[in-house]
Amino acid sequence: MPANLPPEYFEAEKKLREVKTPEEKIEVYEEMLSVIPKHKGTEKLIGEIKSKIAKLKESLERRPATKYSAPYPIKRTGAGQIAIIGPPNSGKSKLLSVLTRAKPSVSEFPFTTKEPLAGMMPYENIQIQLIDTPSISEIFYESYIHEIVKNADATVVLIDLHSSLVLEELDTVLRKLEGKKIYLASSNFKDYPPSFYFCRAIIAGNKFETSEAEENLSILKEFFGNRFEFIPISVEKGINLELFKERCFQILEIIRVYTKEPGKKPDLSSPFTLKKGAKVEDLASLIHKDFASKLSYARIWGKGKFDGQRVHRSYILEDGDIVELHI
Repeated sequence: MPANLPPEYFEAEKKLREVKTPEEKIEVYEEMLSVIPKHKGTEKLIGEIKSKIAKLKESLERRPATKYSAPYPIKRTGAGQIAIIGPPNSGKSKLLSVLTRAKPSVSEFPFTTKEPLAGMMPYENIQIQLIDTPSISEIFYESYIHEIVKNADATVVLIDLHSSLVLEELDTVLRKLEGKKIYLASSNFKDYPPSFYFCRAIIAGNKFETSEAEENLSILKEFFGNRFEFIPISVEKGINLELFKERCFQILEIIRVYTKEPGKKPDLSSPFTLKKGAKVEDLASLIHKDFASKLSYARIWGKGKFDGQRVHRSYILEDGDIVELHI
């Protein structure tokens, strides 16, 4: 069956040859999809265009974060950096003080936090950097918050489950960032506006010990359950804080890898951290920039492996692997 494409399709195809950025290409591809007639003869073409859009979105998600020039630059340290954002009185500063050694100003009054503050949260044998930020409301938004979110590896939105305006407060936080072309969602969420910068995020519902918490959490899940993972916690009562740490580690999408010298035991207290999907050669480059070029092979110890199994430089590492490099 012939495709019988309309003139608008060929106009968009011409435009496609002129645009440069992934965001622009996605917009044109979506324009093409909107004008293609849906029938048997266009199924293959529609499938190809959808595949191209998916690949472009994936490349946008993987691209490095843009450096920001905020008035309060935060030096990146640890295994990963997570921004904590939320409405007034959600408990962001209290969370930072409980999970790290940082000493933010903690008060029952809104807008106590005037500038971002970082602290290191221990998780097993690594440290994760948390950044407390000024509150976000309908009338108050510090101009640099979206840059902190954009520069971070992931974001936690802390919501007060005791609040009668829980849905409106979460909606306000998300809208303020979307106004800056930043879209927050869980890692596996793909249906976001193509021209937006995608940031991995989870929602932590604080004050889970209160009587309204269960109902408010259900309301949030009803409206945003397909977009976010929700973790109910209580900073005051210590509920689910270990689970919170575990989810922070998971959303960073990193692995811990240990090295050893031939004939010696590995040091399991100080792992190297790499992104999921990293290879043996990536570990070698992390140790020394010239090491990867000289690498011959490696031996691996880990879950589901033969002890000392010999692997190639392109072998994909997993969390907890012990690696012995050979040049």
